[in-house]
Amino acid sequence: YGLRLPSDRIQQLRRIAAARGVEPSVLARAWLLEQLDNAEAGHDAPAVDKWEHDLRETTDRLREILDRRPHSAKAS
Repeated sequence: YGLRLPSDRIQQLRRIAAARGVEPSVLARAWLLEQLDNAEAGHDAPAVDKWEHDLRETTDRLREILDRRPHSAKAS
């Protein structure tokens, strides 16, 4: 498959690939295959997992803080 990317993203891919010492097509292929494997296995991307974990942790912490408020403050 040929993929069309915005020119700024192509430049970004080239920079990252050069920094890693690989060809841009090799890097793009590796990323694409990894995402396909994760999607097929039902796994989200690691960044999404971290985001969801952080959001849940923050929500739990806020609940704890709200639960400690005096009863009269909860009613307002």
